[in-house]
Amino acid sequence: MSKPATLTSANVRRKGEAQPSADAVARAEVPRIKAPTEMLVPLSFKVAPEFKKRYQFAALNAGMKLNEFLFALLERHEAENRK
Repeated sequence: MSKPATLTSANVRRKGEAQPSADAVARAEVPRIKAPTEMLVPLSFKVAPEFKKRYQFAALNAGMKLNEFLFALLERHEAENRK
């Protein structure tokens, strides 16, 4: 296992002062689906652990929350299957 990086004032910033590193990849702006919290209802079902990891990774890469990603997937599916 590698040794953790040494924390110094050069690589640690106070809250609100942090800047992205020079090699950081910018994420594309994703339109957000906003629904008032009081309008949301729970949705619960079981999936395989590997599917859960893939789903979380895909949502993270899209820069979206898990529920926003699910909304976007459903909208895309509906758009592709309209007749």
